[in-house]
Amino acid sequence: MKGKDWVSWNLIICGYGQLGHGIQAIELFEEMRKQKVRPNSITFLRVLSSCRHAVDLPERACLLEEAGEFIKKMSIQPNGVIWGSLLMSCRLLGNFWLGTEAAENRLVVM
Repeated sequence: MKGKDWVSWNLIICGYGQLGHGIQAIELFEEMRKQKVRPNSITFLRVLSSCRHAVDLPERACLLEEAGEFIKKMSIQPNGVIWGSLLMSCRLLGNFWLGTEAAENRLVVM
């Protein structure tokens, strides 16, 4: 490509997110800002989505217990979206006890 516009940046950030590479998506967002490319609402949505996919990647691999432990050890306070993601995965995969814990935590942070 001769030049990168916000469309190309957003696509690459989205790709990182879908692969569970949230940190790389954030780093690319920072690089985008350094290059003076102005982010738009899609950019912010893609960065947030990338962070969520980094958390729900173990869930999509049916590693619910590992996902639950990862959420509990996160350096930031998990929000309702993160707990809701785990809750939905537990519902789909039939993990009642972890799903109950996720639901309780989701109610506390909302």
